Amino acid sequence: MLDCPHTYAVLAPRLHAAGYAVLPLDNKAPKVQKWSELAITQQQVEQWAAEKPKANIGLRCDQALMVDIDIEDAAEAERMTELILDQFPGGLIRRRGASSKLALLYRRAELDAVYKGQGQKRYRHSGGGVVELFDNSGAQMGIFSTGLDGGDYRWDGRSPLDVCLNDLPPLSLEQWGVLRQLLTREGYVAASGGGAVLPKLPKRNDTPQLATGWNEQVFYRVGALVRQDVDTAAILREAEQWREPGYTEAQTQAEVADMVERWKRHIEGNRDPDYEAWRDGWAFEETGNRYWDLDAMVPILQQAWRTTNGHLRGEYIDQSGQTRKQSYCDRFFLDPDAQRVLATTVAPEQPLITDDRHLNLWRDYWARLNADKGEPAGSDAVRLFRELVDFLCDGRDEMIDTLLNWIGYGLFHPAERLRWSILLISDLKGAGKSLLCTTVARLYGMDNASILPGLVGLLSQFNGSVLQGKALVVVNETVDKGDSSKFGAVETLKSLITDDRISVEHKGRDRHQIDNYARFMFCSNHLDGLPFDENERRFFAIVCQAAEALDADFYARFVEACHSEQGLADIAAWLRDHYSNPLPSRPPASDTALVADALMDDWVVRLGEIVD
Repeated sequence: MLDCPHTYAVLAPRLHAAGYAVLPLDNKAPKVQKWSELAITQQQVEQWAAEKPKANIGLRCDQALMVDIDIEDAAEAERMTELILDQFPGGLIRRRGASSKLALLYRRAELDAVYKGQGQKRYRHSGGGVVELFDNSGAQMGIFSTGLDGGDYRWDGRSPLDVCLNDLPPLSLEQWGVLRQLLTREGYVAASGGGAVLPKLPKRNDTPQLATGWNEQVFYRVGALVRQDVDTAAILREAEQWREPGYTEAQTQAEVADMVERWKRHIEGNRDPDYEAWRDGWAFEETGNRYWDLDAMVPILQQAWRTTNGHLRGEYIDQSGQTRKQSYCDRFFLDPDAQRVLATTVAPEQPLITDDRHLNLWRDYWARLNADKGEPAGSDAVRLFRELVDFLCDGRDEMIDTLLNWIGYGLFHPAERLRWSILLISDLKGAGKSLLCTTVARLYGMDNASILPGLVGLLSQFNGSVLQGKALVVVNETVDKGDSSKFGAVETLKSLITDDRISVEHKGRDRHQIDNYARFMFCSNHLDGLPFDENERRFFAIVCQAAEALDADFYARFVEACHSEQGLADIAAWLRDHYSNPLPSRPPASDTALVADALMDDWVVRLGEIVD
């Protein structure tokens, strides 16, 4: 982070050049009229910088996506943050002062898609706390400030000053919808704002058109009662409590009766899924005391599972031949055919439920599933991918071949453990180290990868969400060491890179051992970011000594070509056909000597401390 003031005049030109639509803020509110409609050009930014030099800085969400975790309870805020980052890794983390509240920054994967959902901006929890989604040009979030009431904005690790908009982790429209589902599963209910007349129930995507001229919450309340088989007369009696000023009893009764009929027709035409089909989409994990959604491969706690599925019920014939009505959740609990597992594991190319009753979190890699669609001959994506690798390796053929073979072999041999990692070093910011790693993560599939701003996630106590079930772990800057010394950090990393089983811990769960198939890529702007001697066998160090980055247009063309589905398929096919040979158990000769030389002074100091 820069030491200069975080004001509009100082930072906005740089942020705009990196692709961000930045607004001047008065405290937290935009200082310009019609800010959601204005074209934010370089000339406009320069004008605002001259007129409002000390303004704070807001980001208009044209192509950016922000998840605002507005939760006072620190433990709950951390829990939700971990869940979201586990599902959608790599989001930049913005905090404010010492508050537990924070925001996560991503970007749109589909530039022309409509991400905004009607009535689904704010998600409230009955126990307090809101998660708000910012996904259109009518929304903005503060990102930098000086002297802001309640504490200035700050970033954990990298910030928009370090990462251009195109390098932010992208979320597709489908993933944005999965995020909404995750919030609902965790008890956060979509709300449009305004006063509540009745306790509001979660919306269903398949609800009929809202009634005209009546409170939306009453409409959903009627739907809940109809689903519970409450008879119409009882609903009409209860409706008298909902009558709004200006409505007669007869008008209220007629409106509610119409709602009842519409809900009955809708339910009849949209029956809940068969119990067996629903049951087979879930598995109960005994060790974690939680349920797994087998379609999304995400866990939810028992209370959230019952909240999500509590409306599902049906009739069945018990062992005595009696017809009974029971909720799907209660029936699952008693059903001997319901899937129950002891714990989770990662077992490449093995079935979802293993022979020893473990849930297999391994998911096949994107490259393996799509390589047959690739057409590498003459592909711009392959050419640009090779050009970036060539640049980062300073044109050294042996380095280039080793790096490409490490990438290709890891992708197409998932059951093989890689005993050494890649370390990309360049003091030139913007060289493309993170861009290459993000592209490799896309080849694995973003669900299979963790992209971290620094080492904190790997070295912290609660490292489960970063490591469990992940095939690739990327660290974009190794200098961020958290509470560990850089010497101790390397020792911890060595175990993560080489050990067949590693220890992980999730919040609220005991530490446990998991099978380890993760591959690791590290980036650093500093030669001494990870200290080791020249005989180190866990890191293949590549030091890029270029004085200037490639042409700015190159990186734009790279993203356009290499991050498209066809481009990724072309790269996958090329790697499979040319760079998937078995790797040696130890890395070939690399730039470890340069790293060791840069550490000489630190080693001397360290030795002196030991002698003393």
